[in-house]
Amino acid sequence: MPGGSGAGKSTLALALVAAGQDYLSDDAVVVAERDGAPAVAGLPRPFHVTPSTADAFPAAAGALRPGSAVRGKRALDPRRAFPGRERASLSRPALILFPRVTGRATSGLEPLPPAEALGALLESSAVLAVDGMPGVAEQLALLRAIVDGAACARAELGLDLLAHPGPVARALLDCALALAATRLAGT
Repeated sequence: MPGGSGAGKSTLALALVAAGQDYLSDDAVVVAERDGAPAVAGLPRPFHVTPSTADAFPAAAGALRPGSAVRGKRALDPRRAFPGRERASLSRPALILFPRVTGRATSGLEPLPPAEALGALLESSAVLAVDGMPGVAEQLALLRAIVDGAACARAELGLDLLAHPGPVARALLDCALALAATRLAGT
């Protein structure tokens, strides 16, 4: 789930965990080639959540670090909140969600064409922004391979996600998985 600050990445990730999914990382991953295919590795670190996101997950309140507010966000230790749910890495993703907080009442999903998804992924890729960085062409090729092999969708996050995180995330994921199945059937 790539996206800029405030896009809803952490909130959606926590909601998906509440709906039964595992998590990889918050805010940063490493993309590399493994056995000739793209792979994504997580960086163990806390999730950074707004007060409204923290309130939406009362079961995780004990995992909030005291006095850890930075820019209005609190550090939440996902290992304490969701023991055994962390994944160190994953092979090529079949689905990429690009979250965006809308302020609407309900959340929804809309497919993203590959070119638009690649552009959004590049916006979130800080390493590629460094002019003259070695390996930029290889990284760009990996990101392209990830987008080409995945169903991509914009997750429009509404107020219902904070009110009912698990069920809303489950509905978004079911929709996204149907999108991924349709994409795989078409290839």
